[in-house]
Amino acid sequence: MDLGTLWRRWTEIVRLFACRRERRFAVDPDEYHVLHAELLALCREMQNRSETERLPPLQEAQDILAPWGTVDSLAKADKQIVCELLDRCSLAQQVLDGRSATRSNWRLRRIVLLGAVLSIVLGALLTISNNMHFTIWEPLPELQRWILRAAQITRVSGVDPGLLIGGAVVCLTAIALVWRSPNRF
Repeated sequence: MDLGTLWRRWTEIVRLFACRRERRFAVDPDEYHVLHAELLALCREMQNRSETERLPPLQEAQDILAPWGTVDSLAKADKQIVCELLDRCSLAQQVLDGRSATRSNWRLRRIVLLGAVLSIVLGALLTISNNMHFTIWEPLPELQRWILRAAQITRVSGVDPGLLIGGAVVCLTAIALVWRSPNRF
């Protein structure tokens, strides 16, 4: 098997322990030990081939792997440590795959883009419905009244609407980050 496949299998096992999933109890210690040994041996073998551009990622992979030789080491480790290990595994996976670490936020970018598109569509529906004096969707007039009331409150209170929109975006982004984090409370 290639390094990427083995690394993904090992990272999935680490994810089970980081997220405290029930399936972590089903991990066979002997199979885990074989997987761990294969990964370390493959990293060393590839490093010995003198692929100079891949030496640092392979050394990093070995450094990540070394302390976690048994399932018990994962099971007995503090949750925060295993979550940090999972983060390091994910970053190492990206480097081993030749991807940039900045591409790791693609899911968050999709969520933000989807929110922006839905906001534009909703704005267009509100504008069309208001200008044409007919209802496209039954709850739309109530939503329009709610938005207009919120706008009146912000004008009266003197709060800049841009700050409210920015705050809403920050809150939604924080929710998305917490939602995808393995370290949920």
